[in-house]
Amino acid sequence: MEGNAVSIQRAINKIYGRYQNSGGIKEVGINDCAICSETFEDPYRLQCDHKFCRDCLQSFFRFSLGDSSLFPFKCPDVNCRQLISIVDL
Repeated sequence: MEGNAVSIQRAINKIYGRYQNSGGIKEVGINDCAICSETFEDPYRLQCDHKFCRDCLQSFFRFSLGDSSLFPFKCPDVNCRQLISIVDL
């Protein structure tokens, strides 16, 4: 369980740092997650057709729960921002 907490915290730190430094998550290559900027691990496709690492996406939404400015949930892709249904997750 402790390893899970560390990986979640690392993803949250990446997300928070990107929002603080660039105003949003940066664009990346077609085989890369826009949250962690690395090749997809266990990719998950949203309704808008954008893909992210499943763990990164879950961490992103957990982080969003603490920031009311990030509601309602939107696709983390800076060029999309389509509303995301909780059911989709």
